Amino acid sequence: MNPDMENAAREWTIRVQHPDFDDWDGLSQWMAEDVRNADEFNRLSLLDQDIAHALGQAQPVPSADVIPLLRDDAAGVRSGRRRSAQHWYALAASIMLLAMPAGLWIRHAMMGSGASSAIAIATRPGERRNMALPDGTRIAIAGGTRLSVDADGRSVTMEEGQATFRVTHDPARPFAVKLAGVTVTDVGTLFDVRQRQGESIVSVGQGEVRVTGAGDPIDLTAGRRLSASSRSALRTDAIRPGSVGGWQRGVLDYSDTAIADVAADIASLTGTRIAVSPRAAGLRFSGAITIDGDPERALRRIAPLLGVSVRRHGETWALDLPIDAGRR
Repeated sequence: MNPDMENAAREWTIRVQHPDFDDWDGLSQWMAEDVRNADEFNRLSLLDQDIAHALGQAQPVPSADVIPLLRDDAAGVRSGRRRSAQHWYALAASIMLLAMPAGLWIRHAMMGSGASSAIAIATRPGERRNMALPDGTRIAIAGGTRLSVDADGRSVTMEEGQATFRVTHDPARPFAVKLAGVTVTDVGTLFDVRQRQGESIVSVGQGEVRVTGAGDPIDLTAGRRLSASSRSALRTDAIRPGSVGGWQRGVLDYSDTAIADVAADIASLTGTRIAVSPRAAGLRFSGAITIDGDPERALRRIAPLLGVSVRRHGETWALDLPIDAGRR
């Protein structure tokens, strides 16, 4: 490591934590000069956060575990604005910046270059991200998710995946999540949404949401879940409020859910490749499963609960009917 580069990275790491720091263009330019600059800056930022956690020194503003930067690649966070945000793309080599107070980077991204921008986020299977928006709203994003946050920070569009929202309520500026065919509007709430293969599932843990776009508006209160799909009738059922967002703890809760959907959730949570045979895909499961520790051990433990067998083929785990069931 070049000592001058290391010293410069250390200086930038310290400077960005100052509340009056505003030299974002200078930081972007320095990181764009050499990809190693961005790598060292990111390494020191992560190290700084690890030390703060070890010493129990919390940030003055409640911080998210991961504050995504704007990236222009398929694996990370992308900006919908190109012309007026070119200086942000100089940060593409840096994956995350953990040392900053929650929402600070997101706030600058949303407000710094005009009001027409949107922040698009994509997570890989097995990856999780936490965001803090400028108004204090927090979003936990599961693996295999694609969503975008509008410039005003009060509207999210989800293309695929799952996320849990803890919304700061503002009657004058309702918070909305747009899914395929429906819109979920907060009424002061903790809620979870999942979008997969055209099916939208909304689960409420606290407060209330209003769901529109699937016929008459539906008000969901804590302990209720709605499933909407073009392939089946609208359905609501009861859930345990404490189960909402349980995927963050590795707990997945189901009611009459296809094994194919359960497998997709496990794959998104762990990053494991899972294939389900056609004859097992339509089996239904109700209950809770826990994913902890090694994914292989978890799959072998869970398979009997799901009523399937599990075998490994290279990097893929195959779920099928048990041999005895297949003979009957």
